[in-house]
Amino acid sequence: MLTAFEITGRLPYSMLAEELMQLSLRELLDEGGDDLVGHCEAARVLCRLAALHDDPAYRGAAVIATDARYRDDAARILAAQSPRALAASPAHAAAYGLALLDLR
Repeated sequence: MLTAFEITGRLPYSMLAEELMQLSLRELLDEGGDDLVGHCEAARVLCRLAALHDDPAYRGAAVIATDARYRDDAARILAAQSPRALAASPAHAAAYGLALLDLR
């Protein structure tokens, strides 16, 4: 959805991505989740949403969750997945590393 927004500039794509992530956050923030790569990809999406929320023009044009703290949520997800990343295969650990880079 966010890639579609980046290509087309159509707000419904990014707003739908935000709505879907809002619905998924409770499960994603559960430290018991064992899907390292899935959690890392979700953290990357949250970082992309956070970047959109940082853009004043986007905030003025889109209907957004004003109380959302996507960067903080991504950091919590990655902190919870850290032990799994340390024990993961190189390919899975790479997904964690990419998510950490997006968090910066």
